[in-house]
Amino acid sequence: MIFIILLRNIYDFSNINFFTSTTHINGTAYSSEFEKGFNNLNIGFTYEVKKETDTPSFLISLSTDAIERVKFSSRYKSVYFRSYSIFATSYYTVDPIVFMINAGYRINKKKSYKDESIDNGNIISLSPQIYFAVNPYTSINLGVKYEYHSKDKINNKVVSNSGSDISYLFGVSYEINFKDTINFDYEKKDTSTYTSSTINLSLSHKF
Repeated sequence: MIFIILLRNIYDFSNINFFTSTTHINGTAYSSEFEKGFNNLNIGFTYEVKKETDTPSFLISLSTDAIERVKFSSRYKSVYFRSYSIFATSYYTVDPIVFMINAGYRINKKKSYKDESIDNGNIISLSPQIYFAVNPYTSINLGVKYEYHSKDKINNKVVSNSGSDISYLFGVSYEINFKDTINFDYEKKDTSTYTSSTINLSLSHKF
């Protein structure tokens, strides 16, 4: 669930994320794992540097995972303020189409519990998207996302080398009223080692 507060050119926001995950493993014996629960609480703000006029708008966002649920080998553990993100966004409207591009940098700091540590690599992303207004209340979006991530380490040992990948994005937004909007987002990622699909359903409320 996402909460947004508007104050002149600054938009404060927070979102609480829950998840369900199904993993299929095909090794010496086929098995499936299913998990669900709280994922993280993210807070941040967006500053509108330039409004959209005859030229594109420009916005900057900063956010952090205030609380994040991390899975260590022995148990789940909550960690605080160990991930930070900065984004730059620009969009331009040619009614009924909106062209948007978003660039981001995520810093992941090492997370530790007892004698275990997880050190996820930092991530650089670039995502161009197109939004189309189906009617005054509904819009759909299509796009791609390029990501480059540095090495992932567990207990100071490299478990994933640096690399890049591309995801395909699809979304639908429906404005219930002036303050409330439902968003559905789907992301499909194919890499040389795995395939993943991610679905996000969120409710945005303006105060």
